Amino acid sequence: MEVWQPIPGFEGAYEASSNGQVRSLSRVACNGRTVPAKILTPSCRGGRYLYVMLGKDGQRFYFGVHQIVLMTFVGRCPEGMQGCHFNGNMSDNRIENLRWDTSKANHADRRRHGRITVTRGEGHYASKLTEDNVRSIRRLVHEGAIQRRVAEKFGIHPTTVCEIVKREKWAHVV
Repeated sequence: MEVWQPIPGFEGAYEASSNGQVRSLSRVACNGRTVPAKILTPSCRGGRYLYVMLGKDGQRFYFGVHQIVLMTFVGRCPEGMQGCHFNGNMSDNRIENLRWDTSKANHADRRRHGRITVTRGEGHYASKLTEDNVRSIRRLVHEGAIQRRVAEKFGIHPTTVCEIVKREKWAHVV
């Protein structure tokens, strides 16, 4: 069942629904005419999130619909948090699909839903090494080769050899 509640800071002018909609309430305009209530049509800014414009005291405020729904049904955004979608669909702004969470958690969600592709290893445009090179570097150092000489052989910095051996870089290569 859809529930409508006043948007904090915009009480009497706008409401948000548990199904992810935003509406303006009926009001009397400055010219004396009655403006009927209506559901706002969100726009897609930046090709990602749905936004609406709310007006107050002659000013315009743009909010993500997900932010409005969370603010209305959960409360203000805690410091260091952001609005996240459980299912990865940024136009699904139902309250049960939303939560306040960290940027790190939001990034993990995007990766889990396949909206971020991480190019790493030899697939990265600037890579000088292949996975076989990395295995060879680790083997050579393990067998006692001097890291500076290994670095020269592969055309990389000695620090990079150290980071590869410690698995700080190329950690995904077994």
